[in-house]
Amino acid sequence: MVGERLDRAEITPHEPGERPFDEAAPPLTIRLPVARAPHWPQRQNSAGPVPEPFAAGQDSLVPCTLVPYGCTRLRIAQFPAAILQAEDPHKGVK
Repeated sequence: MVGERLDRAEITPHEPGERPFDEAAPPLTIRLPVARAPHWPQRQNSAGPVPEPFAAGQDSLVPCTLVPYGCTRLRIAQFPAAILQAEDPHKGVK
């Protein structure tokens, strides 16, 4: 997760269905930009310890939609922090 972008998260509440944690109809979704952690090891076919904060460029951000923990089969309880790096104004200039 990119801390500087958490304020840009779009939180969308949804009408609750018969089952509040139904995978097909979560009670809310959160959409925000994230950066992939470059070195997140696997341990026993699961995610290993959460890596230290890492640098991420603006161009590495991708949109991500999160749903409540109880509405998923793949569950992530903690995300590594990304530190957004300023764009290099000379990048691509010859």
